[in-house]
Amino acid sequence: MTKFLYISRFFPPMGGAEPRYNVSLIRHLCKAGFRPTVLTSEIRAHDSLDPFLASLVPAEAEVHRIPWAREGKLTPIGRRARRVLRTPANPLGFTGWRRVYDSARVLAQRFDFRFIHSVHGLGAAHLAALRLKRETGLPWIAEFQDPWSYNWIVWNGMEARSSRCWCSLNRARTQRALRRVATTADVLVTESPAHAARLREEFGRAARDVIPAAMGWDADLAEEGGETPIVAARRPAIGHVGTLYGGYDYVANRFVRALKQLEAEGQPFTFLSLGDRSGAFRRAAAAHALSCFASVESLPLDQALALMKGLDFGLVCVAQEYPLHLTSKVWEYLQSGLSVLGIVPAEGSVAEVITGGNCGYLLPYDADQMVPVLRQALDEWESGTSLHASPEYVAGFERARTIQPLVERLRQLSVPASRAEQ
Repeated sequence: MTKFLYISRFFPPMGGAEPRYNVSLIRHLCKAGFRPTVLTSEIRAHDSLDPFLASLVPAEAEVHRIPWAREGKLTPIGRRARRVLRTPANPLGFTGWRRVYDSARVLAQRFDFRFIHSVHGLGAAHLAALRLKRETGLPWIAEFQDPWSYNWIVWNGMEARSSRCWCSLNRARTQRALRRVATTADVLVTESPAHAARLREEFGRAARDVIPAAMGWDADLAEEGGETPIVAARRPAIGHVGTLYGGYDYVANRFVRALKQLEAEGQPFTFLSLGDRSGAFRRAAAAHALSCFASVESLPLDQALALMKGLDFGLVCVAQEYPLHLTSKVWEYLQSGLSVLGIVPAEGSVAEVITGGNCGYLLPYDADQMVPVLRQALDEWESGTSLHASPEYVAGFERARTIQPLVERLRQLSVPASRAEQ
């Protein structure tokens, strides 16, 4: 098997979207003949753990855990000083990249790796891999989990907590880091075609070297998830599965407000928030006195996938200012046969998936304007004509298919130089 170094801060038994994605990718690469050595963070006391995800880690994966640097290691005085001086840490997590690099270098000296694969929005994993790439000359795949460097919410929060000078310095540092990563890595992997197009255009990369392979649903996880029936007081069952991103609370609030109007009209439905640790929907439901609502704020992945199959509609929320964002839950909704309700930018990545498959409804961001679209969706469900993706459309996004361009490129890059020259 072809050995490679995989660097990512989040890996099972940690729960959440990135550990789920990482174990899915590792499983597919192992099936394709690659053998990973994973460099990841130690487990911390406050980490949410998911035994189901941990059970999916293949035996071929050798996992090394290190103390990944984090802001929480500051003393109380240090944290207070940062607040007073308005100099918060860069939100993209650059801190501690040298420690990650030191551990990666030791592993590279011990093992005959054929390539490096780092996964991050943009941060310590990529900066460590960049240094290792320059020292070893190994092929490097830099994978962006969400286009964090373009995330309006991240930078809006940074501006609110920082002095103007400090925020400008961090923006400049982030742009320099992004340029170094995007122009040095042999292959860039993104979660959406739109993000891939942005990187190709901004950094002049060839199409074959920017691959939107980090998308789609995983048949392995779908099979493992089982099925748990949803017991809803009133059908149809509308569900949001997973944690709502920070800064998206206003979207949740407007959606619940629209549902309250329909509830007042006597429209039957139940809204379920499953696995949202942010509590955004629970707070919105309480604020608007929404009766047909239930929530479970912590769920392991297998239970979340099982409950998802019992829903009628799956809700996706993306901030207006973040059109590149393509949340992974949209793939699981499609695989589960749900009709998708999207509060998403009309020209964004999620809207492209929904309209491309005619598999759901795009909701305006204004609560009053949402109401007629939601009413149409619920009425069409009642008549059996609600919008769903065709089996052919869903099959096109199976991970075993979407990952193939990356697998082929990895095989090209991992051929030893002596053989490639023959």
